[in-house]
Amino acid sequence: MLLTLILLAASPLEDLYNAGDYEKVILQAPSVLTAGTSRDDSMLVYRLYASSLIALGMNQEGAGAFRRLLAMNPNMELDPESTSPKIRAVFDQVKGEMTRALLQSPPARRDTVYLRKPVSLSALVPGLTRIRDHKASSGYALLAGFVASAAGLGVSIVAYDNAHRAYLQASTPATINSSYRVADAWYKARGVCIGTTAVIWGYGLLDALLAR
Repeated sequence: MLLTLILLAASPLEDLYNAGDYEKVILQAPSVLTAGTSRDDSMLVYRLYASSLIALGMNQEGAGAFRRLLAMNPNMELDPESTSPKIRAVFDQVKGEMTRALLQSPPARRDTVYLRKPVSLSALVPGLTRIRDHKASSGYALLAGFVASAAGLGVSIVAYDNAHRAYLQASTPATINSSYRVADAWYKARGVCIGTTAVIWGYGLLDALLAR
């Protein structure tokens, strides 16, 4: 009997959420999760819990619930039609952070094969090795591209943070939609700059290593 009640516990939470009773969802969700549920039910509870927290302005707590949800299913997506832009923004931010963390290289192990020759500092800055080797035109072009991309990344990070903060503070439908579009545009620009900066730096490092 207890197992049946646990398995059915997620359904009343969904009814409460759809009715807009977010406070009750927040109060009841932790006990449902600690009582033990199936994986699918736990994912539903975490989604309702996170969405309710964000709906009441507790974005940091909601982000934590979304992290636990994405840890269970990294490919999880929210329905763009039934989910408010404010909730999607927090979810997208958490998913982006977790995706970038997964893409980072693992720490070097003891059995890692290292280069026999030390890598000079010039190899870490794209273009400096080419300039040192008297290939000034291509070296300065590579360096300028890296500096421009890195500068764009810095600007987009600051602009996105400001736009995201303005979005979270928006209170009317018009300002919410407008600030969301601005934040989304800077979010995409930041992603492009991260990619171009990484590609240019990687190319510059590879070029420097091959030239040694």
